[in-house]
Amino acid sequence: MPVIGYGIFFVYLFEFPNILFPLQLSNPAWELQTIGALMNQSWALLIGMGFICSRYFTENHKDTLLIEFLLLKFLRWFFLSLAIFYLFLVPPVITNSFKISDQITEKVTQQQNAKITEIDQIQNQSSKITNPSQLRALAQSLNINKDDIARLSDERLSATIQQLFSNAKSRIEKESAITRRNQLQKFWQNSIRIIFSQILLAFTFIFIFIFIGSRFGRLGTLNKTFFSSRLNPETAFRGVLTHEIIAIMPVIGYAIFLTSVTDFLHLLFPLQLFNPDWELQTIGSLISQSCILLIGMGLICSRYFTENHEDTRLIEFTLLKFIRWFFLILAILYLFLSPLVVMNSFRVSTQITEQVAQKQNIKTTQIDQIQNQSRKITNPAQLRALAQSINMKKDEITRLSD
Repeated sequence: MPVIGYGIFFVYLFEFPNILFPLQLSNPAWELQTIGALMNQSWALLIGMGFICSRYFTENHKDTLLIEFLLLKFLRWFFLSLAIFYLFLVPPVITNSFKISDQITEKVTQQQNAKITEIDQIQNQSSKITNPSQLRALAQSLNINKDDIARLSDERLSATIQQLFSNAKSRIEKESAITRRNQLQKFWQNSIRIIFSQILLAFTFIFIFIFIGSRFGRLGTLNKTFFSSRLNPETAFRGVLTHEIIAIMPVIGYAIFLTSVTDFLHLLFPLQLFNPDWELQTIGSLISQSCILLIGMGLICSRYFTENHEDTRLIEFTLLKFIRWFFLILAILYLFLSPLVVMNSFRVSTQITEQVAQKQNIKTTQIDQIQNQSRKITNPAQLRALAQSINMKKDEITRLSD
């Protein structure tokens, strides 16, 4: 397991440069997205660290090699550096969140103003129309009832048209307000999740740094080569017991679990309960996230692999009770969602079929229209122009003409 842990750790560590470069330090959206990606990668580092700590489940920690000791020292300082880096990034995340929030508001406002300006232009033009036939033509283009067009006088019809424009502007303002609220809500949920993950990860990394430093001493007496040298357990481990060394694992488990819960909330809100696509996508994301929950739970349970479970604190007992009921609620929720997934799958399947059929009907209608037009054409020049419009080859057009 520690070999797997080191593999997980270094594979995901090498993903960090891929996320960071090329740098776009003056782009708030890139900064926020990159920090969020770093948070997501960090949980894999913690899982790897948990696997590494399994080296000390038994008394074989006294066989620790020099290379393992040096790797642990590197991990210790790496986690401290990462903790400082994440704490340093909290203010930029907050600042960038406000900047992007302003950008979202400005963008929605610009779209709203553009639509209202377009309506105002049409409204101004319509107010200058004095010709009754043009006024009725405009009313038809606005889908006003034909009976109303015939019944209303010119003045009443003009007032009805102006009222339609006013209603359209009010509708655009309401839709823009809803769009702005939904986008800001989703955005701030993500920002708060990132900030919470940063702080939780930073303190977890600091704990790892302090813990490793307090459990391991100096190198001690070495023998043979770099890869086969054994450490002096009296100096390397400072006389601590095995269960004291692996006590770091439940801390990592709690950190993974709590952040996964925040990710659950981020996935669920805002709710779109009558949207089959959203429901299917959200349920799939929840299932994927549940694997991380189980890994966190596994690391938490390592607290009881040794005899130190009698030292369980009240806060641990309370957290375990919460986790117990949380998993029960989650189990019931997943069982309840199974029929919903089946129903939504049929709904989405029907929607896909309808969309494909609609596209097919549109294309068939277009072909029928072109076909009917071609039957009515008697002018050879128009016939050749039609042939070119449907992308017939020039050589073929010339050959058929001859």
